[in-house]
Amino acid sequence: MKGFLFSLFMMLAVALSAQTLTINAHTAEVTGTAKTNLYDLQDLYFVYNWSTGGFEAREVDTRNVVYAANISTVTISGLSTAASKITYLERSHLKSNTATYNVLLPKAGLAIRYKSGDKKTEIVSRFNMSRTPLWYGHIDSVKTASTDTTTALRLTALRRIARNGRGEIINLINGTPTIAAGAAAGTSPTVAITGNGQEGEITVTTGSTPPTTGVIATITLPVTFPTGARVQLTPSNDNAAAGIARVFATGTSSTFILNASGTALSASTAYKFFYRVGGL
Repeated sequence: MKGFLFSLFMMLAVALSAQTLTINAHTAEVTGTAKTNLYDLQDLYFVYNWSTGGFEAREVDTRNVVYAANISTVTISGLSTAASKITYLERSHLKSNTATYNVLLPKAGLAIRYKSGDKKTEIVSRFNMSRTPLWYGHIDSVKTASTDTTTALRLTALRRIARNGRGEIINLINGTPTIAAGAAAGTSPTVAITGNGQEGEITVTTGSTPPTTGVIATITLPVTFPTGARVQLTPSNDNAAAGIARVFATGTSSTFILNASGTALSASTAYKFFYRVGGL
């Protein structure tokens, strides 16, 4: 691991040791004697020294250290060991490690530079790409998942991380999905969707004689997911609650589809479902 990340650690640890750091599901709170600073967890990266227990929290865009102390002083609800805290942060952050240091980088807002010749990899903030890299080294020291055991698999995972940044979330939230009725909604149905690409409500009012199988409705999303959209459906009226077993959802890269499961929906009936979309 390169020294530029850590050269100020011991000096800053003394200066910042009076602060406390509390990490929650999506935020980090740094509290001192006079004020508390609240950070989005994806705006911070972390440096951990396995041999000394030293722990830093730094701002991604500025590299400023906002907290420096022993990891034992970091509060994460229900966790008491260094290993459990690092494992928790790996849920939202990408880990690179050497024999001494772990660097945990947020999985949003990153850009990746990779040289195939020597496999040198640079990870930078996509919002400040001219700055010194947040991390650089051999790609095989980057941990993406236990199944990513080859360079090719690690590159695939890094491409996914680079794509799944804040921009995609913003596009989901700001984008407008569209809906089209399928044959399994019956003859002359009506369909409607309210909400955004991430969540909302679907209304399907069936026509006459819906069939037992086939597509009830297709929803086209404002973003694409290379491995397919995943959707959760929740009934939002009595008819949908009674008929939920008659409907199941599947996803493609740019759509999700409501399908009839083998039992037809009732004719001339309004079914309403809340939806929530994710994917990789």
